[in-house]
Amino acid sequence: MNYCEYVDIKAEINIYKGQVNNENFRHQMQLLKEIESFNNTFNPKFSKNEKKLENK
Repeated sequence: MNYCEYVDIKAEINIYKGQVNNENFRHQMQLLKEIESFNNTFNPKFSKNEKKLENK
């Protein structure tokens, strides 16, 4: 394997890692949204508006 092939393979690995991280991030954001909507439904004190009021 020459240096150019090595660099190409390394770049492909990094691109793949980036895609995996991006998918994980999207999945985590989706879970957060679901948890937030669940909290808002069953426990209104978790709503964002009240958090803002508490912070003031």
